[in-house]
Amino acid sequence: MVKEAPTKIVELKAHVVVRCAVLYVEYEGRSDGRSVKTLLSHISPRQLVSVHGPEALQEIDCSSGCAAYNVKFPEELVNSANFTNVGEGYSVAWLDSMVGSMTKGSRYVPLLPLPADAPPRPHQAALVGSVKLNDFKQKLAAAGIEAEFSTGVLLCGDSVSVRKEASGQLVLEGALSEDYYTIRKLLYDQYYIV
Repeated sequence: MVKEAPTKIVELKAHVVVRCAVLYVEYEGRSDGRSVKTLLSHISPRQLVSVHGPEALQEIDCSSGCAAYNVKFPEELVNSANFTNVGEGYSVAWLDSMVGSMTKGSRYVPLLPLPADAPPRPHQAALVGSVKLNDFKQKLAAAGIEAEFSTGVLLCGDSVSVRKEASGQLVLEGALSEDYYTIRKLLYDQYYIV
């Protein structure tokens, strides 16, 4: 009795005609996220490969490591979600659900509501948006708080600093004081909180 299905591997080399367009866009590599997002919205690519300074005829592995699925939201799930408008015509919401089984012939993976007896799942607030330190400095000035840059760090008032890490995350540091909480509130007001 055969325990495994027989398999056969056939290897062949073939020339494949690739029908795509390569577009070179000249922009500064240190552009901020907002500028890149604006640029990409004008180009509207189906897929994008961002490469840093390749040599002529250099081979680059552009394989995709993730699968994309179309999901179908039941109306009751959508109606129960608390959507937050995050500008530019987008709304986001936390959605707790289960993934159902894809039926044969369907193009969609169904999302199912959690059972009624399932405890609610807590989640941390997510800050959506992008804040430029220069823009934030102007907001602080409008609120009457003096701020100045020193080696890439925004020094606010007497004891609070705001800096942006390489990952783009803002870090607020300082002594816990009335100034600290005022500056933190002004910073949070720059984001959409979901």
